[in-house]
Amino acid sequence: MAYFLLLHGSLHNQTCWFKVERLLKGAGHKVASITFSGQQGGRSKSPFLVTANDYAQDVLSIAATVGEPIVAVAHSMGGFPMSMAAEKHPELFKHLVFVSALVPPLGSCSIFSVGRGDRLSNFSTSLSLSLLNASLKINQDIASELFYHDCAVQDQERALRNLLYQPIRPLLSRAKFSVDGFGAVPKTYIVCTQDKACSPEFQRQLASNQNIKNIEELHCSHSPFLSQPSALVSLLERVLAD
Repeated sequence: MAYFLLLHGSLHNQTCWFKVERLLKGAGHKVASITFSGQQGGRSKSPFLVTANDYAQDVLSIAATVGEPIVAVAHSMGGFPMSMAAEKHPELFKHLVFVSALVPPLGSCSIFSVGRGDRLSNFSTSLSLSLLNASLKINQDIASELFYHDCAVQDQERALRNLLYQPIRPLLSRAKFSVDGFGAVPKTYIVCTQDKACSPEFQRQLASNQNIKNIEELHCSHSPFLSQPSALVSLLERVLAD
């Protein structure tokens, strides 16, 4: 049995993991999920002040208290703060799992610099700026097609109700990654082959940033935690067995 920490992507919070969390607990694993600082349900912090380092500290606040190395699972943008946390304290992590998630290269980079390389997705152009909140937002009709096109209607409606503003400042915060830190932790990448928010081609490119050899596939949209939670959990348990 393992301890899983589930990390959401941009515009979301921890509620997106409810199906996966229930299945992992039912299989006997210990599970936690967090909402990043500055998001509704997370640690209160102004969107004008919150940074990617706050996100990484959110991860470490759990990982440092478990008492054993954890399996961290990140979706989309969540791959970056997960990687930052592993860079700071690689000993706290047994395995890092990227689910259609950002993987930083070695050296200095930001969420924005890593994520802007996807030429096959219109995700970034689908966002609009809210100056009042120093945040980005997305139209629900666009989000439904980009994120949830293979999800049941009930799950789509729930997910759309839970969509949040995404603070801009964490997307621009730079961090450094090294071979001895983040690079030293075992990794798996799960490619979502029908993803319209992060193209499968770009996902494989991201995996190559860290030369990740263990690559799995799910034939699903950007949101397998809603459309294929059982298949996702099976892959997570396979990671433990390897």
